[in-house]
Amino acid sequence: MPTSAHDKFRNSLILDMDAWREGTGYDMDAYERMTPEEKQQILVELREKATLDWRDMEVLARDNSKESFDRLRDDQTNHYPANHRAHVLGYLYSMGRMNDSVFDYQLSHILDEANDSDSLVSPLLRVQERCGPKTREALLRGVRDRPSLALHFAATLLDLAGLSSDMAAFDPKFRPTLLKLLPDSPAAERAAAIAKVFEWLKVDPATIPS
Repeated sequence: MPTSAHDKFRNSLILDMDAWREGTGYDMDAYERMTPEEKQQILVELREKATLDWRDMEVLARDNSKESFDRLRDDQTNHYPANHRAHVLGYLYSMGRMNDSVFDYQLSHILDEANDSDSLVSPLLRVQERCGPKTREALLRGVRDRPSLALHFAATLLDLAGLSSDMAAFDPKFRPTLLKLLPDSPAAERAAAIAKVFEWLKVDPATIPS
C-alpha cells in the first residue's frame, strides 16, 4: 500500500490556480518521507516527461543521481527558451556535478542566444548568483550589439560593479543614459549611451570579443 507521504506528494502534483499563482512547489517534505521504491517511481515518471517545469527540476536535483542529472541536461538544449535553460542550469549547478567554468560557459551562451520573447528573469538571477568572465563578456556584447536587451544587460553590469546604491535601472544617475539604449533611440544617442556605460564600467570596447 502507498504510504501517506506518497499520497500527500501525489496530491501536490496537481497544479491548481492558487498553486500556480503563488508559485507553490511540490511537497518536498512528503517526498523525503517516501520509501526508496516510491521515490524511484516518481523519479522515473518525471524523467519521462517531454519538458520539465521548475517543480520537476527541484525533485530531480534533490535526487542528485546521474540519471536525474542527465535528464536535466536534456532540457539545456538550444530549442528551449533562455528562461527555461537558465532554470535548468541553476539546478544542475546545485547538484555539485558542474564546475564554475562550465556554468560560466553555459550561462554566457544562454545570454548570447536570448531573444526578445524570452524572459530574462531567470538568466539574470543566475548572473547575480555567479558571474564569471565569459558571462560578463556576453553581457558586454549585449550592451553593444543588442538594443532590445541592452538596457537590462547594462543595468546588471552596473549593479555587479557596485556602482549604484540601489538598482541601477532606477537610479537617477544612470537611468537617463540607460533609456537611450532602447531600440527606438536615435543611433547617435545610442552610441553615446553605450560609450558612457563602458566608461562607467572602465571597459575598453576594443577588448570585448565578438
